[in-house]
Amino acid sequence: MRNLLFFSVIVFSTFIAFSQEKNTVIIYFSINEQTLSAKNQLIIYNIANTPLIDSIEIVAYTDFLGTENYNQELSEKRSKSVYSYLIKKGIPKNKIVILKGMGIYPNSNASERTDTSDRGIAAHRIAEIRYSIIADKQNELISKDTLSANNINEEELEVGRQIVLENIIFYGGTPLFKTESEPALDELAYIMNKYTDLKIEIQGHICCQTDGKDGYDMINNNYTLSVNRAKAVYDFLIRSGIDKKRMTYKGFGSAKKRFPEEKNEEEENLNRRVEIMILEK
Repeated sequence: MRNLLFFSVIVFSTFIAFSQEKNTVIIYFSINEQTLSAKNQLIIYNIANTPLIDSIEIVAYTDFLGTENYNQELSEKRSKSVYSYLIKKGIPKNKIVILKGMGIYPNSNASERTDTSDRGIAAHRIAEIRYSIIADKQNELISKDTLSANNINEEELEVGRQIVLENIIFYGGTPLFKTESEPALDELAYIMNKYTDLKIEIQGHICCQTDGKDGYDMINNNYTLSVNRAKAVYDFLIRSGIDKKRMTYKGFGSAKKRFPEEKNEEEENLNRRVEIMILEK
């Protein structure tokens, strides 16, 4: 390999300017329910804490069960539940530009049902939350600790060296990437595609626990959160064309925290991280 170009590891506080395209998150409801589950509250809470939100659209649906009027009212109640929770968590009302209940999900009917244990269709009992970021107000704030490829050569990429990717950021309690993770993920994919001899281990870590154990994943309903986060990076790289034989992944739970007892949100974010260990070059 020659000098590694354009590779940087940027601290969590970095904001990268990117286009104002909408990001969409989908939450699911039980039959006839409009209240938010704990999982849905967590997802919405993390959206509310996304930096520099410009606007939010909320659109909710139901499955085919119930009358047309009932479903219209239920979908409106679902969208208002999301709205109320976002307001409660600090989103200004003027940021929510669309609030709609659309009634029955388009083309929802019993013939489309594949899960016979569900009287309706779970995938249609949803609310879509679409949000965009203020692109022109973002600043690129690079730490003094930034690792720049222009200053690194092949000899410095030693086997066993760990590269901390602090700007791969997850929603709390989930293996879901936040939008600001995209530049770091794309950069990692670029490097892996460019330097085909590089083999890595992807290592996941969590914050906010002191027992060394792994955390609860509210999306997958298991206690392997750090493993699931490492696998999320692994899966992203596979989708980017990287041979899975060049990668392994592993979770360390809360056993290798950089800050043993987090004192603030920043230390929590720095413990909630992904690291890349170089296995071969």
